[in-house]
Amino acid sequence: AVFCWSDIILPSLTDLFQSLESLLLLIENSMVFGIVQMDAMCSDYDQLLQRHDATMSQALSALVTSFSTMLWTNISNKTFMRLLQDVGFLAHFESLLSTQGDETGMLEDMWFAVRQLNYVTLHVVSTENGDLGEPLIAGSRWEMHVSVPLQEALFAELPAVLQKGEGIRVRAILFTQGINEAQTLADLNFVSHESQIQSEINRHSYPIMQEYVRSYCALCVAIGSAKLSAEASILPGLLDQLEEDVHSNKSKNVEMLQLSEEICQRVFAGRVTSCKSAKDRTAMSVTLEQGNILVRDHGLPETSLQQALDSMRSRGTRLHNCMKNVGHRQYAFNSFQIKCLPALYCPPPGTFGKKVQG
Repeated sequence: AVFCWSDIILPSLTDLFQSLESLLLLIENSMVFGIVQMDAMCSDYDQLLQRHDATMSQALSALVTSFSTMLWTNISNKTFMRLLQDVGFLAHFESLLSTQGDETGMLEDMWFAVRQLNYVTLHVVSTENGDLGEPLIAGSRWEMHVSVPLQEALFAELPAVLQKGEGIRVRAILFTQGINEAQTLADLNFVSHESQIQSEINRHSYPIMQEYVRSYCALCVAIGSAKLSAEASILPGLLDQLEEDVHSNKSKNVEMLQLSEEICQRVFAGRVTSCKSAKDRTAMSVTLEQGNILVRDHGLPETSLQQALDSMRSRGTRLHNCMKNVGHRQYAFNSFQIKCLPALYCPPPGTFGKKVQG
């Protein structure tokens, strides 16, 4: 029998590197808690844990929702199943928070919570009698195991290894770019810590995405599908563009957000977008992402993109979201704020009002 040493050694090395990475992350976060606990400004360690749990619970809810959605919509996608089994699940969070005022603290909390998601392992479990079930959490803050329910008929379509309860590793990343008038002010003082945290977050997330994309490309080659390999061949170029954007100091670099969205869509990553209230800036970003998908994958002429955006923003579900949140079918922008938004993130006339609270 002929065998290759790499077939034996590489899986073990991969497990070793993943274990070391998890250990480093655990040490890093333990040091953060230790420093804050010793800080004279921190009077109550229990309050710190409460803040951690509050942010983590929201991040975990978003993760499970995103994963469940991708699982349901890709249940027959063998590539996606192999990806979950061999590489893990990439959860891409996008933030539109500014680095000015209270939103800076929100962004810092969000970044910490997203990084904590790398301690989460997902397991798919079967439900009976058509019951949708509820996710169950086990473990500790530093090693969470989440059982995600799946209806019995769909569960039967999973690979055998996932049906047996094999854990799915989470790779969580955050890309952030403020786009409102507060970010305009923040960009005038780029040397401050608050302004630089945006760059720090993006530069921290890029290598994680890069590693995942490379693993996806290697998987496509291993599967042996010419179509998959051809589709994956565009990814290295997109990664190079993203790296350039991440390391640039361009103000309101929304191209970086759109590029990271496209890459994630191509590698079956989960997507979550948020701002302060998740109804105004988020609505502009989500509809733009949908518009870009229509242009890229469904033949919408690029010259018709703005018309499609105006339609989705004035007649789609985004205004219903505003109504449910604040009781008004309007976005909370005034004319000055509109002027500060990037062009493709501006709502159409008649859909915003200065008296609407954000």
